Amino acid sequence: KMIRQKIKIFLKYLKLGTFLINKGPKLDQVLDDATASMNNEVNKIPKVSLEEIVPGSIKTEICEKETQDGNVNLSELLCIVSILKHFKANKIFEIGTFDGRTTLNMHQNCISEPEIYTLDLPATDAEKTVYKLHEWEKIYTDKTEPGSKFSHLKNEGSIIQILDDSANFERKDLNDYFDFIFVDGSHTNKYVENDTELAMRLINKEKGIIVWHDYDTEWDGVTNTMENYFATNERFKSIKSIKETSLLFLRK
Repeated sequence: KMIRQKIKIFLKYLKLGTFLINKGPKLDQVLDDATASMNNEVNKIPKVSLEEIVPGSIKTEICEKETQDGNVNLSELLCIVSILKHFKANKIFEIGTFDGRTTLNMHQNCISEPEIYTLDLPATDAEKTVYKLHEWEKIYTDKTEPGSKFSHLKNEGSIIQILDDSANFERKDLNDYFDFIFVDGSHTNKYVENDTELAMRLINKEKGIIVWHDYDTEWDGVTNTMENYFATNERFKSIKSIKETSLLFLRK
């Protein structure tokens, strides 16, 4: 298990090698990631299959099948829209718009009229965030048009795009409002915690579903934070990891 964690850490820096050569990793970030990874193996979140969450067959519509770095993969996209459609969710909140590929697919798979809020950090604010971003994740904030994949739908009013730091998001009128929340913002520990607490505030407490991306991958901020929630917080005792994906699933 220790070897597995060391390999994961090595792959993270190998993947972003070019960027790190130019900028250099922060030593404290490297040590924090390594220590947390080695300590958290015992708190692995239990796995379930998609079939256990969404039994039987279901018809979905997948748009923009090709992926790029920063997107969910095709299997994960299928999981997300299958869950959304099975539970008939139409009030949706997304943290981390990126290019809007996931947003578009959620929109196209709502059974009833969709109402989607999608929140993303403006590229101009990458150095002005409430909590510090990892240097190597700033490449994902450097985009000219967040939500470009759903630009043709912007005048319909079914997708509300918000450009802001998730740590600044207030909107108390949206508390306990959403059927489905997808969390895929910054992957630092501070922001995963912030975005998780935001999701727990906004989700419908009787029937809401929250899905997180990038669990048990090279993004240790997600893994460590969510495993700590699972191990120490009763609100997360029923959280599950979806097999063959990096998705976490929690139903209220």
